[in-house]
Amino acid sequence: MLDPKFTANQQREKKNLSFATQKLENLPPLAFRLPQKPAKNLIFIHFSKTGGTNLHYVAEALAKISDFKYKRFWVPKNPLVPNASPILVYVGYKGGLASAQAALTADPNCCNNLDLISGHFPFGLHKEAVIPAQYITLLGDPVERAISGANFDNQRGFVSDELVNDYLLQAGIDNPQTRMLAGLEYMSGECNQETLAKARANIEQHFLLAGVKEDTNTFIQALASIQGWGPLSLVKAQVTGKKIISNPSSDVIKQLQEKHRFDKELYEWVKARWYKWKEENIASSQVETDQKYLCITAEFSTTSIPFLMTANEIEAYNQRKTSELIQIDQILGGIPSTPSAAPVVPHFEQKKSEVSIETEPKDPKESYEKKNVPRWPSV
Repeated sequence: MLDPKFTANQQREKKNLSFATQKLENLPPLAFRLPQKPAKNLIFIHFSKTGGTNLHYVAEALAKISDFKYKRFWVPKNPLVPNASPILVYVGYKGGLASAQAALTADPNCCNNLDLISGHFPFGLHKEAVIPAQYITLLGDPVERAISGANFDNQRGFVSDELVNDYLLQAGIDNPQTRMLAGLEYMSGECNQETLAKARANIEQHFLLAGVKEDTNTFIQALASIQGWGPLSLVKAQVTGKKIISNPSSDVIKQLQEKHRFDKELYEWVKARWYKWKEENIASSQVETDQKYLCITAEFSTTSIPFLMTANEIEAYNQRKTSELIQIDQILGGIPSTPSAAPVVPHFEQKKSEVSIETEPKDPKESYEKKNVPRWPSV
């Protein structure tokens, strides 16, 4: 069980602090060498610090402005692990699977006919929900991911400055990515070659796409192109801006490499597999489109408001932004890193779309127009 010293939450005043980039990056639809079949009941296993929040925000935006059906299973508070970070994976971790199980008990059909389900949870939700499904995920280099996760939890107030180095090495379970992709039964006991083989087999048999953090936007772009989500334009969300661990010693690196050695092997395999898939399937990454882009700005985490902009409007928007990170408090709203970087966000209310019982995919352009998505104000 997790050492109580890591869950004291001694810096509660910093809890909601995050950062995002300011400039949008356009993700136009891709051209594929062969037709790609869109999937229904997609399940996104979201590993923290791999860029997955960007995909979560895209799904939230699509659900807000179209008939896209999205469900996120959040990590519930565990009374046995008080104040633990929701991204900290420990022995016996279920994450959002516990919320999914509770929801399925209340309504056994709650996961039926959804476009996307996501959360921090182990592989196997399709068995719990008894639905045909395909999975997607993004993996990160295990050492870089562990360091980023410890810094992020310190930034968010889940671990004190004094304990963060011990937290990095001791708090979480070994090889969390391998264990979670193998399934819930592998979240305790020894992680070994059998666990790794199971994770790889699950990816080969059940995953539409498995990518890597350093290519997150291309992963989202490919997924959006397969699923027909239309052109997207994104900032990078949930960035770790406060890095108390910035230059770990060679001994710390060595300990992390040993602790997460199966994650490293899995990550390298997925990375090679992802880049091979790109080479074999993507014909062009710059398809011209006159369709408006669905834009997720830095303020989306506090407003949940997406915008539609043309390529020219995005270019003008970016010219007013800097390369600096913007500080975000997810309850209180955006706090610009400099006065000149203050975002211009119009105030209005946006009604969430009703859940549709229709299962046929919609044309995103048609849906956007029907839902009256706000346009970014002209400069």
